[in-house]
Amino acid sequence: MRPWDSFQGTRIKVLRSFLRGAHLTRQEVARLIRQSLPAAASHIDALMEAGLLKLSGQRPSSGGRPADEYQINPPSLAAIGVELHPNYILSICCGINGDIWDSVRTDIDSSLVRDGAYTEAVIAKAINRLQQKWSQQLFIHGAGVAVPGIVDCENRLLVNAPNLFLKNYSFAGLAQKLLLPLYIDNEANAAAIGEYWTSSVPPSTSMVLISIREGVGAGILLAGQVVRGRRWRAGEFGHMAIRAGVRPCNCGRTGCWEQYVSERALIADLGEAAIARLKDHIDDGDASVSSVWARYIESLAIGIENIAACINPDLVVISGSIADLGDRLIQPLQSALAEVSFLTQGIQVSVSKHPNIASALGAGLMTFSGLLPGLGLKKPEMLNMYENRMTSTKNEGDSHVG
Repeated sequence: MRPWDSFQGTRIKVLRSFLRGAHLTRQEVARLIRQSLPAAASHIDALMEAGLLKLSGQRPSSGGRPADEYQINPPSLAAIGVELHPNYILSICCGINGDIWDSVRTDIDSSLVRDGAYTEAVIAKAINRLQQKWSQQLFIHGAGVAVPGIVDCENRLLVNAPNLFLKNYSFAGLAQKLLLPLYIDNEANAAAIGEYWTSSVPPSTSMVLISIREGVGAGILLAGQVVRGRRWRAGEFGHMAIRAGVRPCNCGRTGCWEQYVSERALIADLGEAAIARLKDHIDDGDASVSSVWARYIESLAIGIENIAACINPDLVVISGSIADLGDRLIQPLQSALAEVSFLTQGIQVSVSKHPNIASALGAGLMTFSGLLPGLGLKKPEMLNMYENRMTSTKNEGDSHVG
């Protein structure tokens, strides 16, 4: 190991200490990195100079001088996240601490999505739109794209997306066209990253996020690491069979889990406004809704039981518009899980903090994984522009006071 490798690694560790919105003093950082107070101070000063940290206030003291507190400076670490669906695209601009500064949803032509060139063009347009809008105010570090299918992340290759009817499409060309680093991942993996990054769960928590949209996917995190498996197929629980020989799936098989618990399955049973109808009629005794809901909960519980048998996670998180039902989803599901098998007893189930944007948020946040190993210390020019603009705005506001 070269001497500066250890030094750089420590600086990265200091920056990581401030992720998830932490406010820390120099003394606390010194304890976290197990180094002296002067060493911790030097790293914090360098990160301050680079614009990556900022002073957030002072810690009250029972005696002596109050200690300064520091936190991540979100404008210095911003990203664009894109979530692709068969009939629309969602793009956001976010900060490293999960702040969302902009969100745009655009309908796309579902009949053309299977054309890779069309799909690439709409993704590029969504990224460029937000980059042009925010690049004078924020330092955009990169762009991430979440797609519903099997993704070779290293080669930016969409291997197979049954619900997009797209196979073996490379986004390497898009990466060359953009003026930003580009990351691609499965939408459930991205949602899991977004949920884990912005939640308060302990780093050692094992978590499975079930993304319920047109199809069903799962993101698996063990101690903060995404499990992708051999040839990137881990988490494709939407295509495990729970009913033999019925309901054909776009993957070519029958009885797949997503044919019973996806948004598409609910629409087939309750019509286009399925989620709204559930919200309005779950509790009022509507027999047609109640019977559909009972079958839905049963099917969802069977799938989670299978996941529990394979992984036995601490936490299962439900993402997608169905998560808008909150406790009206979780309570009957938790009861069903307690009954179906001893395997599911004790597993905590919750809805996503960001049920409708989790994948886009995670896509943006995963761009920062490439930042830390190559952490630079020169303050970005665009960040200087942002700070000057904020100072000017504050001075203008102060001049009108009184």
